[in-house]
Amino acid sequence: MKTLILLFGLSALACSCTPRAPFYTDFTLDGGDSDSDSDMDSDGDADAGDDSGDTDTDTTTDTESEFPATCAEYLLANPGSVDGEYTIYVENDGAKPWSVYCHNLSTAPTEYLTLINTNGAYNFAQYTVDASSSYVNVRTYYYKLRINPITFEVAVNDDTFSASTGSLEHGTITVTSMCYTVAMNCVAAEGYYGLANIDLVGTPLKIIDTFCAYGMTPYGEATMSAGDQVVEITGGGHCGWWAVCGNSIAGPFNGNCTGILALEYIL
Repeated sequence: MKTLILLFGLSALACSCTPRAPFYTDFTLDGGDSDSDSDMDSDGDADAGDDSGDTDTDTTTDTESEFPATCAEYLLANPGSVDGEYTIYVENDGAKPWSVYCHNLSTAPTEYLTLINTNGAYNFAQYTVDASSSYVNVRTYYYKLRINPITFEVAVNDDTFSASTGSLEHGTITVTSMCYTVAMNCVAAEGYYGLANIDLVGTPLKIIDTFCAYGMTPYGEATMSAGDQVVEITGGGHCGWWAVCGNSIAGPFNGNCTGILALEYIL
């Protein structure tokens, strides 16, 4: 079990984390090959559209068709597919299958990782209020995570497949949802925590990321277990939170996050 603990008595803290490349947007659908090479006839000429008597030697396209690495490649190989759960392959390797939910197949194919353990104590982020407050803890449950199938990075601000309960006022902002991995409160009393959970059990992925403290006088910890497929996170301060490193320090709620969660394929 791995535990990262950080306690501060500072007026403010910004995590010094290594900047990461922007999360990718989509894969271009060109109506044919998803790669940039030309289809070649058996006679060595570029295919002009008449395939009669020719043999297509584009083995890259054949591999992508048989073992698609993205939802865009899956759609090219299976035109007319509708949104749903499909098997794709890491780096087009037939020995490395995994399941993703392909979203927006008719417009902009997008990959989501379907979480197995959800609700209750699983896969949520929470802003905890003082017990004497008239507000209610804001807890957001996640059911699918927006994932880059090439780098296995998760966009923690994508709440497309989530559900939230509670509402509170953070200054002039009404908070109604929390970004994935965030455990926050503004009680300024150690031992009174915001909570979060990451649980990838049942998927072929594990967490390879680190977690940081943010905000004013932050405290908390992140404890990894289950072969690095589970993280229990606590965080708080005045106001403070714990989350994956690289997260926005402007307020990790209502989709206002910039971090990504790095995962690794383990099968």
